[in-house]
Amino acid sequence: MFLQLVAQGATIRKLCLDFQHSEETVSRSLREDALGAIDGTHIPVFPDSHETFKERWKNRKGNVTQNVMAAVDFNGNFLTVVFGWEGSAHDALVLRRAIDDGFTVPEGRYYLVDGGYANTHQFLSPYRGKTYHLAQFRQ
Repeated sequence: MFLQLVAQGATIRKLCLDFQHSEETVSRSLREDALGAIDGTHIPVFPDSHETFKERWKNRKGNVTQNVMAAVDFNGNFLTVVFGWEGSAHDALVLRRAIDDGFTVPEGRYYLVDGGYANTHQFLSPYRGKTYHLAQFRQ
């Protein structure tokens, strides 16, 4: 079911028909293993005036920011927040360092992430080249 949903863009209704399950059963089975979502955001900061130091804090758009990563559950509760990274740090680097510092994902579970993160068995990013529409996932 999951592979059809992600790789082929199947709707919940199509999965219900194909697998002969109710919408409630399909939705529950697709969400049971997902813990929530992870994303990064850039927060404006005002570091020391030393220019060399300031350059490290510039993001790809040239703004002086701090890269903050947050993991949230499906109720919008924050599970983990990682902060203190220069704006020039890539989202994947911030996640890698969080893992090195003890952030774990239980076996058989995963987080939904955006295309800035690697697609692994613990972090599921969108299928490249596929356009997703939120209405496809609503019940």
